[in-house]
Amino acid sequence: AISASKKCIEISTQASLAEMGPPGALVIFTPLVVGTLFGVSTLAGVLVGALISGVQLAISASNTGGAWDNAKKYLEAGRTEHARMLGGKGTEAH
Repeated sequence: AISASKKCIEISTQASLAEMGPPGALVIFTPLVVGTLFGVSTLAGVLVGALISGVQLAISASNTGGAWDNAKKYLEAGRTEHARMLGGKGTEAH
């Protein structure tokens, strides 16, 4: 018999693989379709635009993660009246 945790992992893996089909197809087929229909110059623009927006998204995600971590540490430390009012570790605010 499969344990509950292994069954959970199996279900999650199957769902993840099924959900990644359309985004993967988008990544593969967009350059092919754009290059075929609109030419090399348009394809270069699409690829450069995707690269630049991807870098901006990565920087934003990195900064957001750091901000969430700092907020968590602020609550855990409880050094200010505001942090103590919100509650420490294990509270809804944390």
